[in-house]
Amino acid sequence: MNKNNNNNALRSQTPFMSENHPLNPYGNNFIDHPYESKIFYKFNSVKQYVHLQEDDQFRISKYSAYFAFGLGGTLIGTIGGFQLLLRYIFKPYYTNAYEHLNQYKHLYLGLLVASSVTFMYTYLTTLYIENVSRPLLYKYLDEAKNNGFQDYEISFKQQ
Repeated sequence: MNKNNNNNALRSQTPFMSENHPLNPYGNNFIDHPYESKIFYKFNSVKQYVHLQEDDQFRISKYSAYFAFGLGGTLIGTIGGFQLLLRYIFKPYYTNAYEHLNQYKHLYLGLLVASSVTFMYTYLTTLYIENVSRPLLYKYLDEAKNNGFQDYEISFKQQ
């Protein structure tokens, strides 16, 4: 028996579905995701097997609203801030820089918007996972198993 068959035999003896199991709802590349993403995806799977309490539903709604309004506010704030900087700082005091920025406004605005929204997306995703996905996953996992959820382990390291 080669090494691969030994691993498959050992894996089939555990009560958990492996991360690269074909029945894993997120496919066999799930093993390559970061740990926080795996927590998020597993919680979304568990949610389908349980009835969430009202305060937990409110928590999910609240952090989803933070996410949506945070990204929208960052987008609008970045565009508005850039326009205000051009008009009230660069135009009266830094004329050469203003002419350059105004000529290539769409390039600089695009870079600024992309970087600020990416930063805010990363921050809000981490906030959602730490305050919603992780605590509620551990709270509802046993109930989901009783209702038919096939559990699988989450590895801490990418392989």
